[in-house]
Amino acid sequence: MPSGRGTSASEKLEMDIQKAFEQLKGIEKRYHESTKTVELTRQSCATEFCRSCDKAQRMELDRITEMKNFTQSFINSIQKFCETMYQ
Repeated sequence: MPSGRGTSASEKLEMDIQKAFEQLKGIEKRYHESTKTVELTRQSCATEFCRSCDKAQRMELDRITEMKNFTQSFINSIQKFCETMYQ
């Protein structure tokens, strides 16, 4: 009788171990899916950040160009004004 009881206990223990392994596999699968999702999100964020930086840089270069053009136009106007004043 004790050996029958021992077999039953060892079978139960074996089933518990098997169940724990199955749960572990499920947890590992969910973990890898989650880390994959996080990595894809990180890459997407980095790409969007780079696009935003490029756009901000283009806007700043446009602003500098416009400021340069305005300054040059102002200089030309003052120069013409001075020329007409001294004629």
